[in-house]
Amino acid sequence: MLSDSRYNMTREFTMKKFYKAIEDGLVDEMLVLYLKRYNSTLKDTYTTSSCAGRILVLGLDKEEQKKPNLFVGKWHRTVKLKEVIEKLDEKKYDELWLKQEPFIIHLVVKDLGGAERVLNAKKEAGIKRGGIINLKEGRIIIEILGSSYMAVPIKMKDNVLFNKKQLTILVKKANQKVKRNYKQMWKFLKTLYKEMKKK
Repeated sequence: MLSDSRYNMTREFTMKKFYKAIEDGLVDEMLVLYLKRYNSTLKDTYTTSSCAGRILVLGLDKEEQKKPNLFVGKWHRTVKLKEVIEKLDEKKYDELWLKQEPFIIHLVVKDLGGAERVLNAKKEAGIKRGGIINLKEGRIIIEILGSSYMAVPIKMKDNVLFNKKQLTILVKKANQKVKRNYKQMWKFLKTLYKEMKKK
């Protein structure tokens, strides 16, 4: 069938890119083992670009547009107050923001039956955000997003907007959110694997 041929071709191409990305250190370390297992043992589905979620100090211009090399700080873990404070010396951006971003998982499935199983896993894991973003014969793309998110400006021009006590509260909140994010992500991924193993 044409749809099977298209699916197999795109899967093979994507898997080559996936393993090259692992070699280049471009895949979030905490996801590597899971993604390898998912992609090697499940033949009617595979993953594309995915992120486990992170805490950022992000540089923006005055129009709140992302700038080249915008990641002043990036951590796929909880962060220490001193790590954030060190980034406040950055002077090449109009604004610095402290952000916590949720996980985002992109999956490809072969048919609508596979899409239904992904969405069942999403529902069972209590994930509210996500759905089918591309629907073509032999290649259905689904995006799943965590719900934990935070974005706060912490520096405008040369002015730090919060004192150390207030920054401590913000960093603590970001850490709480990133922990919640990882817990939600692993619940979904475990549920997903079980669901996709079903015939």
